[in-house]
Amino acid sequence: IVAGGFAIELPFNAFSAVIVGKQRYDVLRGISVGMLFVRAALILLVLSQGWGLVALALTVVGTDTVMMALYTVAAFRLEPSLRFAPRMATRESIGKLLRFGGWATAVIVALQVTWATDSLVIGTAISAAAVTLFAVGFKLAFYARELLRVRARVVEPASGQMFGRGDREGIQRLLTRSVRVMMLLAGPVVAYLLVAGKPFLRTWMGPEYARESWQVLTLMTIAVVPAIASAPLMAVHYGTGRVRSLALLMILEAVGNLGLSIVLVRHWGIEGVAVGTLIPAVLVHGVLLPMGMCRHYGISYLRFLLTTTVGPLLAGCLLY
Repeated sequence: IVAGGFAIELPFNAFSAVIVGKQRYDVLRGISVGMLFVRAALILLVLSQGWGLVALALTVVGTDTVMMALYTVAAFRLEPSLRFAPRMATRESIGKLLRFGGWATAVIVALQVTWATDSLVIGTAISAAAVTLFAVGFKLAFYARELLRVRARVVEPASGQMFGRGDREGIQRLLTRSVRVMMLLAGPVVAYLLVAGKPFLRTWMGPEYARESWQVLTLMTIAVVPAIASAPLMAVHYGTGRVRSLALLMILEAVGNLGLSIVLVRHWGIEGVAVGTLIPAVLVHGVLLPMGMCRHYGISYLRFLLTTTVGPLLAGCLLY
């Protein structure tokens, strides 16, 4: 049942992408939130009646299918010229799709290697107990990163629209404004984790975890700052079709992260793994990625760094 639902959902996700491309997030979230309430009500009904796992699976898959259908209807209404025709499936279009999808998959895999292999390194080199100590500090910084970087997704369709019009100046403005907003939002969160991280861990997990995990939290908080700042830059890469260069940078970060973590865990333990994540993150997201973007759009890297990252981040920290 679940496999069948996945087979339906995968191709029909293209219609939700149409809604995102039209920048109608109100329609997208209206459908998804509405179906979320419907699914919750149906799940409560199934559980209260004791209808079993099969009924539960049918409920989940059924509501997902209805949601995909609503996305499809909305996509055709927002873009009346949307058409399907076998003649449109040319070798050129298929090749572009496969290349874009291949490099986009490489980005996803590289990010997974960067942010999901640290625990494996620690568990192999030290112990399972050390994984818990690392995860407590790591997760707080990671969740802060995810909470903030998701807001940069709106930049992707906007930059794609500007790219289609050949509006390079518009993309420049979008880059500077979006990174500045991200850093203003990140400032209070970063300040809280750096200043109150240890007392928070002591209250939440106890003095032993606070003593062992706060250094990891501090190092990972510093590591996620450039990753948050680069989220709009990554979105512009997607929106303008420059996924290959982005994938190569993400692969570089993943290889550097894994390699340094394996080496440094032997000398500094869980803190060494955090440093192994920090160094590639700063190099790739704080230097190489913004420098390449600035060069491509004719922006001064130093000025971009000071006006969109350092200044707004400090201003955001003062808000805390």
